Amino acid sequence: MNTGMGMRSRNIGEEGTHGTETTCNRRRLLTGVGALSVSGVAGCVSTNGEEETIEGSGDIGGETLNVMINAGRFAEMFERSVIPNAEEKYDLTINADIAFTGEQTSEITANPDNPPDAVMLGRDGIYELAQQDLLEPLDEHTDTVTHYEDVHDHLKWDDDHGVAWSLGEASPLVVRGDEHWDHTPDTWDEVFRESETISLVPFDWAEGPQVLMMAAAIATDDDFSSADLDIDAGFEYLEEHVEPKVTNIWQNEQQLLQLVGNEATDSFVPWIDYIDPELLREENYEMVRRPDPTGIPYAQCVAVTSNSDNKEAALAYINEALDPDLQEEASEYMGQGVTNANAEMAEVAEDIGAPSAEEFEELEYQDFEMMWENRSEWAERWSALFGG
Repeated sequence: MNTGMGMRSRNIGEEGTHGTETTCNRRRLLTGVGALSVSGVAGCVSTNGEEETIEGSGDIGGETLNVMINAGRFAEMFERSVIPNAEEKYDLTINADIAFTGEQTSEITANPDNPPDAVMLGRDGIYELAQQDLLEPLDEHTDTVTHYEDVHDHLKWDDDHGVAWSLGEASPLVVRGDEHWDHTPDTWDEVFRESETISLVPFDWAEGPQVLMMAAAIATDDDFSSADLDIDAGFEYLEEHVEPKVTNIWQNEQQLLQLVGNEATDSFVPWIDYIDPELLREENYEMVRRPDPTGIPYAQCVAVTSNSDNKEAALAYINEALDPDLQEEASEYMGQGVTNANAEMAEVAEDIGAPSAEEFEELEYQDFEMMWENRSEWAERWSALFGG
């Protein structure tokens, strides 16, 4: 597993049949028995001891990419590994803007003809952009996105317009202790009803609408994934059981970690489990994994915009996030599950109960169309109820 920040180069002679060890810093070349397949991007290979350049459909060396990446440890992971690896391997310059999923989708929707070349954002963002035909189908570019076929099929979204690179679960985090929880709740309803104080996610994060839709599912005993949830019942439930207990609504990772450190709140609804995974190993904090009626999946994804001017380079860049070595490094750093079938979850991710690819499939998403079409209206009602 690679744990460094620099380029992960691979020698052609390590696993192939060509024998001579020559490092290529443009792309990872795939070797087969008696043959070398290179397409989509210029590469270098040693043949009979001499290095030569192989031209694919386009040489991306020297290109500049403008990308957007989600915040927190996701951004840190890209800044420490994915971006520098891609820059050195493909001779790229990558300019990255850090923005939450909603900010990314708003900017791209407002400027569809001048989008960033690639995005790293939440699953809900992939849905929204794919519905507007703003993303490139990745299954048409497996010559460049060479790791795509190794990703589990159920983690490829919206007709292959986006793909997950990291897996988590949005779950309640409860604080154990004399003044807090003396047991671990096993349902969302128990967390909502029996907490004395609650720190709540902001509504403009994907988890805000998810909390509302979970409240509606509990209030009506309907499926969380239903497209016909009674949102009025959800707001009534929140007003009765949650709003009186909310002491704060955090706005970023730093505020959230400060609140946790102060132990001034019984429950964090929900906790985003990529934040400081080592914290979850401590005895006084516990994630409520897969609470009844369902656990809520949390996937970070990569995609290339359909109107990118540097599509080939952007495809090579997102391929880095699907690399099994990178995913193992990310699993260690963020405590999350992996999506490439050739990667293994880190011990810390297993210890804190992060979902594997198989377990992720058992979790239940909300109906994205319902959320997308009603989010603005719900946001106004949420603000009136919680003041933010």
